[in-house]
Amino acid sequence: KKELDIKKNEIEANKKDLEKLDELEHEIDGLSTELKQIKYTLLKNSSSGKKIADLAQKFIPNNKEALIDEKLYKAMEKDIRSIYPKYKALILEFYPEISISEWQYCCLLIFGLDNKSESRLLCVAPQSVRTRRLRLRKKLGIELEDMSIYEYLIDKII
Repeated sequence: KKELDIKKNEIEANKKDLEKLDELEHEIDGLSTELKQIKYTLLKNSSSGKKIADLAQKFIPNNKEALIDEKLYKAMEKDIRSIYPKYKALILEFYPEISISEWQYCCLLIFGLDNKSESRLLCVAPQSVRTRRLRLRKKLGIELEDMSIYEYLIDKII
């Protein structure tokens, strides 16, 4: 009987530990979500984030070239590096032979724009944006269909 009481006490202690772990996991999830939102806001409010948002809203009839130039890509990369320092390493881990244009697109992706905004910025059709995302998704080895490439990358770098 004494041994049975000891085992019951151990089980109760383990249950309490599990409850504490569940509470901690819930708290971590909440903090992670909050951190993602803060970083998203920081990126949107960065100089490059504001410029991208402004350019994405512009409709320029008969425009034939991308609205993002090399200077803006460099500013984007700088802002991304300050907010998401592990982002480039993560991309290179998935896709070591990434081209410059693919890396620039990864930089644009992290701003969480919709297809229409991206198509305006890149001066391509929205279908081309979807195709580009699918190709990059494949090259990065991202197979989760229930998650966008943006959500996947954000989850990995936080």
